[in-house]
Amino acid sequence: MGIVANFPWSGLSMVFPYKPPSGWKHLFMGVCLMVFVFGVPCLRSVLAASAFDSPMLLLDPGMHVDPIQKMAMDRDERILATISLDKTVRIWKLPNFQLWKTLRVPMISGGEGRMNALAVSPTGGIVAAAGDTCRSWNLSYCIYVFNTQSGRVHYKIAGLPEQVTDMAFSPDGQYLAAVMADRGGMRVFRVSTGQLAAQDSRYGGTANSVRFSPSGKVVSTSQDGKVRLYDSSFRMEQSKQIPPGITPQGAFFSPDSHKIAVAFLGKPIVSVLSAKDLEILYLPDMTGVSGEIVTLAWSSDGKGLYGAGKHTAKFKRMLRWWSQGGQTDNAGKGEFIDIPVSVAPVQAILPLKEGGLVFTSLSSALGQVDSQGFLGIVRKYPNALFPRCLGFLQISPSGGTVSFPMNPENTVNGVFSLSHMQFSINSSQTTGLMVPKRRASRINLKASMENDHLRLNLDGRDIDVPGNEEISCFAMANDERFFVASTDSALHMYDGSGTLRWRVAVESSIRALNITENGKFVLVALSNGTINWFAVTAGKPVLSLFVNADSGEWIVWSPDYFYYTASKNAEDYLGWHRNKELDQEAQFTPISKMRTRLNKPNILQKILN
Repeated sequence: MGIVANFPWSGLSMVFPYKPPSGWKHLFMGVCLMVFVFGVPCLRSVLAASAFDSPMLLLDPGMHVDPIQKMAMDRDERILATISLDKTVRIWKLPNFQLWKTLRVPMISGGEGRMNALAVSPTGGIVAAAGDTCRSWNLSYCIYVFNTQSGRVHYKIAGLPEQVTDMAFSPDGQYLAAVMADRGGMRVFRVSTGQLAAQDSRYGGTANSVRFSPSGKVVSTSQDGKVRLYDSSFRMEQSKQIPPGITPQGAFFSPDSHKIAVAFLGKPIVSVLSAKDLEILYLPDMTGVSGEIVTLAWSSDGKGLYGAGKHTAKFKRMLRWWSQGGQTDNAGKGEFIDIPVSVAPVQAILPLKEGGLVFTSLSSALGQVDSQGFLGIVRKYPNALFPRCLGFLQISPSGGTVSFPMNPENTVNGVFSLSHMQFSINSSQTTGLMVPKRRASRINLKASMENDHLRLNLDGRDIDVPGNEEISCFAMANDERFFVASTDSALHMYDGSGTLRWRVAVESSIRALNITENGKFVLVALSNGTINWFAVTAGKPVLSLFVNADSGEWIVWSPDYFYYTASKNAEDYLGWHRNKELDQEAQFTPISKMRTRLNKPNILQKILN
C-alpha cells in the first residue's frame, strides 16, 4: 500500500510506501466492500471525490509553459485558440494576439487533463477540447465543449472509447467531427445537442487528423495508412492508401474543395490528391527538404501551399511556400521559397484571409508570416528553453546559486541566488559554479550515445529503467555514491551498484540535471521552465524556481509548505487549480490571495540548510 504524492506545480508525482493507521483500515475495507458489492462505479466515485477535494498548486505566468500542440481559429479570424501540454486552453483576441481567456478542464497529476485535440466553431462561440480527458473517473474519454464568451463548460460529450486526437467543426457549425486513437475511428456529433450523428469504427489504427471542406465533405488520415473521404452526409466515398507503405499524418482541403494536400509521418513527402477520388494529382517540389513536413495549409486564394515541420537549413527550421498550389512541371520542378521561422520544429500553421499565416513551434509560441514572407514573433514562451542535457545547468557547491541559459541559442545567461533572492543576466557570479559530473573515476560507469539516446553501462551491464524507456540525460554525485538518470516521463536515482532507489514521474520533460557537492540535492530543469531542488533522501522537490525569460520576473516556492516569494509583478505566476465537478470547468486562484500568510522569503532561504 502507498500514498501517491502529487507535485503538479513542478510537474511531478511519486508513490511512497505507507502503512495507514488503524482508523484508516476501516475506510479502505469499506471502499473494497463497496467495490465488491456495487462494482467499478463506486470506485470511480471514491477516486473522483479525492481528486475534487484538494486544490493543486500550479504555475501560470499568463502564457503556456509547455509547447503548443494545436491551434484553431473562427471563420472571421477574431479569436485564436491554443492547447498545450500544460493542460490549458488559451483564447487570444486577433489581430493583436492579446490573451482573452484561459480555460481549464478537470485534471490530476499524470496524463489526465492533457489535451491533444482542439476546434473552434465558425462563429467563434464554441471551443471544443479533448484528449486524455475523463478517463481517470469514467473509464472512458470525453470532449469538453466551452462557451467562449462565458468561459464555462457548455456540455460534455462522454463515453468515448479512446482518446480524441483531432477535431473539426463543419462549415455551417452544426456538426463536430472527432477522430480517436487506436481503433476508435471517427464520430460526428450534433453541436446543438452533443448527440451522435454518425460514426465509422472501421479504422485499423490511430486516426491523426480530420478536416471539413468548405463544401462540407470530410477527410481523415490514420496510422493504418489510409486517407478516408466522406460526403457531406458522412457516408464514405473513398478509402485509399496513398502512397502504399507510407503513413499519412494530416490532410488539408484547398479553399475550392477540389484538392487535398497530405503530409506523411517521418518522410519529407507531400502529395496533392483529388478531392473527388483521392487520386494523386501531383507531388510538390521537395528539393532540399531535410526533414518531415508535419503540417500544411493552403493560402486563402488557393494559389499558395505552405508546409513546415522539421525541415532545416542553416540551423533554422524552414517554412516552405510553394506557388501555384505546389504544382510542378514535367520534370517535377516547381516554384517555392524557404522562410526561416524557428530554431525548433514547427507544430502547426494556420492561413490568414489577408495572406500569410500564423505558426507555432517548440521555441516560438506564436509567430506570424505576412503575405510578403516577412516574419514576426507575436508571443514568446516565458520559460527558459534548455538545450537538452548539454551541461548548461551550472550550480554552486551548495546549490544555492544556479546558472542557466535564457534562450535556445544560449547567448543570454541567467543567474539566480537563493541567499540573496536575486536574479541577474550575464552575471559574474558564474565563477566557481559546477557543471554536471558525467565521468566516473571510482565506479565503472560509462555513457554512450545510441540512436539519439543515452546508454548507461555499469560494470559491463546496461542500466535499465522501468517501462523500457530510453535515457535522455544523467549526472552522478561527486563521491559517485549514486547517480540520476532521466527519461521523457521520469527521474530515476540509482545507488553506486546500479540498484534503483526511487523513481519520480514528471509531466514536463527533463532538460538538465546537476547534483550538489554534498550529494544532498539533485537540481532538475524541466521544459516548463522550472528548476527544482530534490532532496535525495526523500526523493521529492523541496524548492522550485521559475524565471520569466522575457521579463526577468521570478518566483520561488516550497511545494511542501506553499511558502513563496517573488519579484515585482510575478506573484500571480503561481496559484491553486481546483476541480469543481466532472462536467464543469476548473478554477484558478492566484497564491497572492494568501500573501500575508505565505510570502516568507526567510523560510525559503533556510530550506537548503
